[in-house]
Amino acid sequence: MEMNPVLPAPPPPPPSARSRVLRGLQSRIATARVPTEPFVMTAGASGLGGPLPAAEDTPIDYPQLARRLRDRETAIRAVLALFPDECAAALTELDGAIRFKRWDEAGDVAHRIKGAAGTVSAHALRAAAIAVEDACRTADAERVQAALLDLLHEAMRAMDHVQALIGRP
Repeated sequence: MEMNPVLPAPPPPPPSARSRVLRGLQSRIATARVPTEPFVMTAGASGLGGPLPAAEDTPIDYPQLARRLRDRETAIRAVLALFPDECAAALTELDGAIRFKRWDEAGDVAHRIKGAAGTVSAHALRAAAIAVEDACRTADAERVQAALLDLLHEAMRAMDHVQALIGRP
């Protein structure tokens, strides 16, 4: 009688950039006591999974993004698909630069986040990135930290919203 060997469970997949950022920055967001509300997409007629809420209620101004990309769903999906990982990587880089008080580098990374936010029409995230960029110019650590908390909150809202729009976990 042959026995089947017991194979060990496969190793878990490596964490995504977004999950690493969430773990690494979770305590900062928690200490800021900023309420976060997950975006909930309802089923409907939109090509991206449902009707879209009014732009002022969401972190992404989808109507503006769609107009800029001439309502081409393929282009919209491509732009949105790049955003979460790009934003997560930039947040990790920004955190490192701020920890070591490399203000010029931190300002440059905040500028990149500002550009990415503008690309996807994330107005609140763009404003928060501008605040971090300006604070880095002053090299005022307290001002940078305060602006960073707002940036982290808006970045998480925007990434969650984008992932709901494109249907990616």
